[in-house]
Amino acid sequence: MFSTGRLIALALLGGIATVAFSFINQFFPPQKSGWLYVIAALFMIVLGILIIMGKGFKIHIGDKILHKGSESMFVMGFLMGIAPCVPYVAILTYIACIAENAVLTGILYGALFALGTAVAPTLLGTLMGIIPGQLLKKDKLYKAFQVICGIILILFGGQLIYYVLNLVA
Repeated sequence: MFSTGRLIALALLGGIATVAFSFINQFFPPQKSGWLYVIAALFMIVLGILIIMGKGFKIHIGDKILHKGSESMFVMGFLMGIAPCVPYVAILTYIACIAENAVLTGILYGALFALGTAVAPTLLGTLMGIIPGQLLKKDKLYKAFQVICGIILILFGGQLIYYVLNLVA
């Protein structure tokens, strides 16, 4: 239920981000200047750097939402989806840039991203019996994971800049 709520929220955010980006894109078409794409790419690169440094921003949700039952898990998943963390914001920015002004494509990309985020906890939860608990508590491994995630976002931003340079040139 939690993952379903988050999937719906991220699909909606993917569509909304695509609509907003296509509206703004009317005033700054990428074929002429590409500034909007470059700004979005630089935003993703900055977020990647923040993740590598261990920084970020969080939106806190009150404790009164948590009750027993599947409805509260759905609501909590939905709220977690509409209050995304730094990597989600970067991915939603990327989705808005590559959806090519198609709202349904943005919704689909957001939903597929949410499905991917639902698979990881399921897989990691299964592997928790195999992987020793002490291994996951080491600061060096956690820092390495942060660096890998940050580098991936920086590469997404770099790919977007490369796309813009090829489009404008």
